[in-house]
Amino acid sequence: MHPASEMTLIKNAAEIGKMIRAKRKKIGMTQADFAGLCNVGTRFISELENGKATLEFDRVLRVTRLIGIDLFAKGR
Repeated sequence: MHPASEMTLIKNAAEIGKMIRAKRKKIGMTQADFAGLCNVGTRFISELENGKATLEFDRVLRVTRLIGIDLFAKGR
C-alpha cells in the first residue's frame, strides 16, 4: 500500500485524467501507444485524460491498472 503522502483524494473524472496523463508522459508514451497497450482507442484515452465523466468505468479501471495507478475506495 502507498504511504498516505502519495495518496490523492479523487473528486472527479478530470483529476483521474490528470493523473493518467502525467504518468503516461513520465514514462514517455504517446496516447496512441498507450491506447494500444490498453486495447482501447486513442479517442478513449484522450477523453479520459480530459476528464470526460461518462466513460465506461471498467475500461477506466483497466487503464489505471496498466499505467500503474491503484485506485482505492474507503467508506466515510
